[in-house]
Amino acid sequence: MISFLHTLLHEHATELVPFCNVRLHHITDSVHLLSTVESDQEGGYPVKIRTEQPKIDGFLSRQEEDVCYMKFDAPCTLHGKPFRTEPEADQGKEKKKQPEAMTVFLCIPVAPGRSRLIWAFPRSVDSWLDNIIPRWLYHIVTNTVFDSDSYLLHIEERNFATVGLDNWHKACYVPTSCDNMVITFRNWFRKYCKHQIGWATPMVNQLPPTPTKDQLMERYWSHVMQCTSCSAALKWMRAMEVALQVASVAIVGFLAVAKGSLVTSVVRRAAAVSAAVLCFAASRWLASFVEKSFYFQEYVHAYKPSSTASLVPWRRQWIGRTDAARWLSMPVSAVAAETPLPRAVNEEEMPATGEERFDWLDQWYPVAPVCDLDKRKPHGKMVMGLSVVAWFDGGGEWRVMDDVCPHRLAPLSEGRVDDKGRLQCAYHGWCFDGRGSCQFIPQAPALGPPVHKNSKACVASYPSVVQNNILWFYPRSEPEYRDVLQRKRPPYIPEIDDPSSIINCGVRDLLYGYELLVENFMDPAHVPYAHRGQFPHVPREEDIGRYRMHWLLSQCRFNFNAQLAALLTRNIDLLSTVEFDKEGGLPIKMNIEELNIAGFHSNPDENWGYFKFIAPVTLIGSPFRAKPAVDQDNNNNNKIEKQQPEVTAVFFCIPVAPGRCRVIWANGYNLDGWFDKITPRWWWHIKTNQVLDSDSSVLHIEERNYAAVGLDNWHKACYVPTSSDNLIITFRKWFKKYSDNQVGWLTPMVNQLPPASTRVEVYERYWSHVMQCTSCSAALKGMRALEVALQVAAVAVVGFLAAGKGTVVTSGVQRAAVVAAAVLCLAASRWLAGFIEKAFYFEDYVLADK
Repeated sequence: MISFLHTLLHEHATELVPFCNVRLHHITDSVHLLSTVESDQEGGYPVKIRTEQPKIDGFLSRQEEDVCYMKFDAPCTLHGKPFRTEPEADQGKEKKKQPEAMTVFLCIPVAPGRSRLIWAFPRSVDSWLDNIIPRWLYHIVTNTVFDSDSYLLHIEERNFATVGLDNWHKACYVPTSCDNMVITFRNWFRKYCKHQIGWATPMVNQLPPTPTKDQLMERYWSHVMQCTSCSAALKWMRAMEVALQVASVAIVGFLAVAKGSLVTSVVRRAAAVSAAVLCFAASRWLASFVEKSFYFQEYVHAYKPSSTASLVPWRRQWIGRTDAARWLSMPVSAVAAETPLPRAVNEEEMPATGEERFDWLDQWYPVAPVCDLDKRKPHGKMVMGLSVVAWFDGGGEWRVMDDVCPHRLAPLSEGRVDDKGRLQCAYHGWCFDGRGSCQFIPQAPALGPPVHKNSKACVASYPSVVQNNILWFYPRSEPEYRDVLQRKRPPYIPEIDDPSSIINCGVRDLLYGYELLVENFMDPAHVPYAHRGQFPHVPREEDIGRYRMHWLLSQCRFNFNAQLAALLTRNIDLLSTVEFDKEGGLPIKMNIEELNIAGFHSNPDENWGYFKFIAPVTLIGSPFRAKPAVDQDNNNNNKIEKQQPEVTAVFFCIPVAPGRCRVIWANGYNLDGWFDKITPRWWWHIKTNQVLDSDSSVLHIEERNYAAVGLDNWHKACYVPTSSDNLIITFRKWFKKYSDNQVGWLTPMVNQLPPASTRVEVYERYWSHVMQCTSCSAALKGMRALEVALQVAAVAVVGFLAAGKGTVVTSGVQRAAVVAAAVLCLAASRWLAGFIEKAFYFEDYVLADK
């Protein structure tokens, strides 16, 4: 509209002055005003929707001067013409009507949290190309559209369930007329159905657990198997994939047989080899296309190219209007305004118990390592039961806010960061700054009420800080906590910032609770058994009381102490019947000091390291005591002591939800080897994930055994007679004394464990780690490309052998070398496929086989 008014003023000012001197002044003022108005690059605009009074059988809505309409026929039919058709001029200056399209949706309830959609899009199309496009190609495009909404709506439904459907109007901020149909449907659903679907069989209105994205956006069982066109297309594409691979081999064989008779020239041989390589490459591309089109393709809104205004039809609502005031009511995006304060979240005070209680709200919690956060997109995390989104704003700072849009409760983590450094919701394009204030509502009229200034349009923003290259946040959004950094900071660990150390930093989600994770890291006695063979560099200690009495006996006999020698002889005879531990286990003395509300720590002894627990999430220590290594001087045969590499282990144990936790590790290695310094992060992560997997199934079942006996009966159910368990006993005392065996969740939570997971779910690595790690995701992408490249190279090498035999490849040794290279390429690709599966997806860990 701004460009139109400028053109009207500059090119037609002479014609306008005699007719509308006054209105021309208004137009000039309007141009200056609209020059400050932000335009929506995505094409959003205000839509005026008028709905009739809902009846028990549905309602009708109209928009765009009654040209567009949608009708809801209860309970499941929605049909209409949502897009306005504009006349289009052809070369003869004659206006030709554009093709019309209608939409028909049949929305079928299946079960709580599940639905089925049957769609039909009748349209009048003049293009011959549209008439010959098969159904399955339309379905691929339609499924992509559905996938772009699926995760948003899945999370939105759970947000609705949290606040309660009866409180929908209070929880959602719907200030524009674009939401009139949604409001009308909610009113109909509440008035005639009491927010309940009348299921044909008895149902418990409880939503199922949230699945992973590959399960949520799965296409094979949800669509392909129900569609004859897509299932047939999948069948012949699979056959085409095999046929292309066979054709590539056949072309190479034909080239080898027909050389010298049919294929004589170098150009023909090169063409045949190229055809073989292209056939094989096409088969690999087709395999990827089949996977994305008929099985699963992840949809990331942040990486999708933004549409431009030219892609959206210009809404010429000013045509036929003579009033300048009506010109100014054109759909232009909302005006950015001053940032109001974010709305405060009321907190219920804890009842006074007379005892010192740990305040879970007055703590800093880690979100993720900064090296694993992409500045181009927002990142959704759940911490302490609270869903938050971390993103990099235009001011160059990391921000942490509630992961829910105040408009319709869609997750902001599925949105994008726009070119102005604001967080944009992917559902309707609302934009927020780093303080959580709404800056832009595309659906609001430019000169209408400033609805984005309302406090209901804001998102709770939390204090955040980057420390030790880890993003932390403080879970209080009230204005009085904005300067909380001056009073309290996250625990600083200088070992992580030590430039002389190699830091192995990463993150992993685990399917067991927070207290089990803390216990596991406080238990050094389990390392030789649960992690058998994973720490070969750790020295095995000997128990002095068992294995060094022979040395004492020899000293007593040398000093002629017969009485003591006889006593030692009897003890040695007794100890000869004691079993020797081949795994390297030994008694560990753990001396605990200073147990208080802030945590506790253990002192190192002669055989072990130390641990320090900083409540509630930080665990730091050196579990392996460094021993001096001995070097032999070849000249003087003198023993020179050299300090072994030291290991500093730092674990941040983050509660996520009942039965779920997250660990962020930052382990420092003071290593001298050049190989350790050039080892990439993803290689360290593979080794660390193997260590975490060796515990996961054990702790997953152990947690459910604890729940069966009750955490208050932990001391009665568990038998812990040795000092090796002192750290665990102390943590359980701290957890009971200061937290009553309960995590202080930031949102209302039912402390009930989810159903037991399968081993595949427990040991799954892709969603729990790889997708959260920039190094592992990049390594996976590169290895997938290398796998295909090796297969293509194997075919190309064989083709080169067939084409160059007798010219380039003349001797038998050369031919054998080329064949060996082809075989090695193919074998390497198959080995790489197995390595990728085990390293980045799933590897079963059986302790008995280690």
